[in-house]
Amino acid sequence: MAAGSGERLGAERPKALIEIAGRSMLGWCVAALDEAPRIGSVVVVAPADAVGLFAAQLPETSVPITVVAGGQTRAES
Repeated sequence: MAAGSGERLGAERPKALIEIAGRSMLGWCVAALDEAPRIGSVVVVAPADAVGLFAAQLPETSVPITVVAGGQTRAES
């Protein structure tokens, strides 16, 4: 789930795209999942209006990654 707006952080973009130590939070999470031997694929749930932006920010991985649009609420996503 990466559809958070970042509003409480005072960010001007989704919080998953905020950089920490030179990599976005999304990048750190996907890289960690890529290292786990039991992970065969990753689905990233992004804000509906930023699916392309999220897809462009993904690091190269050995597992396939799909970016999908989230719903209006966490439960809908």
